[in-house]
Amino acid sequence: MWSPSVVRWPSEASLRARLRSAALPCLLLVEAAASLPADLDADDEDWVRLPASDADITARSRQLGLRFSASIRLEDAVLHTGHGTVALSAGEAAVLAVLLQHRFAVTPRTTLLTSLGLTDADTRRLHRTVHRLRGSLRAVGLDVFPARGRGYSLGLTIVPDPDPDPDPDRDRDR
Repeated sequence: MWSPSVVRWPSEASLRARLRSAALPCLLLVEAAASLPADLDADDEDWVRLPASDADITARSRQLGLRFSASIRLEDAVLHTGHGTVALSAGEAAVLAVLLQHRFAVTPRTTLLTSLGLTDADTRRLHRTVHRLRGSLRAVGLDVFPARGRGYSLGLTIVPDPDPDPDPDRDRDR
């Protein structure tokens, strides 16, 4: 199951915008006096009005993660998500199929090598396949993360924070 990002609304509106543009799930913690956003996405977003118990927030987050997970399926080397379709090579599809079975858990490198019919001597080939797969998955908000020396895990793309003090004149003053 995927864990959605938790965002305070409206104080973290810019984070919500970045998550939406990356097609990532988001649980909004709506401040008591705030209105819901007019463009709330029923597929990728859910909300809880504050104050809310930890149990309520956890339950909403879990349900949103399950909805997002259910929208991901691999058929005939084509990945279908709620945010698009990506055609994969046979090797990429074989690796992704194994990663999808493990979701957030680290999939051992040996398991992935076996899925491609490779041996430990072919580790570089696995790395190249994973590298190509990462590029393909980013278009639909997914990524493959290395667990150094152990294997890989499938997860959501990380949305970077923008420069906290964007000053276009900063470099001119130096």
